[in-house]
Amino acid sequence: MNDVLKNTKLFARKKDEHFCLYEYYARANGLQSKSLLILMWIYYNPNGISQNTICKKTYSTKQVVNATIKNFFEKEYIYFEENENDKRYKKVKLTEKGKVFASKILDGLEEAENDAMNELTLKQQEILIECFTILNNRFKENIERLILNVEG
Repeated sequence: MNDVLKNTKLFARKKDEHFCLYEYYARANGLQSKSLLILMWIYYNPNGISQNTICKKTYSTKQVVNATIKNFFEKEYIYFEENENDKRYKKVKLTEKGKVFASKILDGLEEAENDAMNELTLKQQEILIECFTILNNRFKENIERLILNVEG
């Protein structure tokens, strides 16, 4: 096995483990991993975010986002605010109850992320982000090309 293939597999397993930790944390808080991601996008966009944007950012189907949003709405965690520029699109925002709910889950998660990142020097953090961005951008291009080949 050549070095690139070995490193690709090793990195993929580490990345998978990292993602699974989020999934594990979501389940421990009574959520599915996609619900946690959607909650994060809503929480970190206090001015509101459209369901369409959530779909794009989480690579989720409209059905998955709608089901999660519906669940959050029924629990009174979110409300919808009309978009002044386009009445067809409503912004999803957290209610006060939703802010408390999200804060209980996401503040601890953010602390865990920050604590882990603090294990790296500032230079290592910058290199990690730069390298992962390059890798992720190319991987995204490759996946989009593969999807186009499958669909086309």
